[in-house]
Amino acid sequence: MRQRITLQDGIPMEKAKEIVRLVKDSKIRVQASIQEKQVRVSGKNRDDLQAVIALVKSKDLGIAFNSPTIARTSSPLNPIPSSRS
Repeated sequence: MRQRITLQDGIPMEKAKEIVRLVKDSKIRVQASIQEKQVRVSGKNRDDLQAVIALVKSKDLGIAFNSPTIARTSSPLNPIPSSRS
């Protein structure tokens, strides 16, 4: 039995803009920017980054997100599956 699936590499630009707008409208003290095929969110407080992750995952954007690694000040939001180079 064969099954065809479609994989998506990165976040489409329209969805990335929607995510940035959602983050900015939330008034959480973070900065969101589009970098190539991902949206990077940076901020001073880890709790703020986790709040943004929860906010984006709670919205129905039509994209499944993986759990990003939270560094000291930034966190990328990558779709599933993501290819890393």
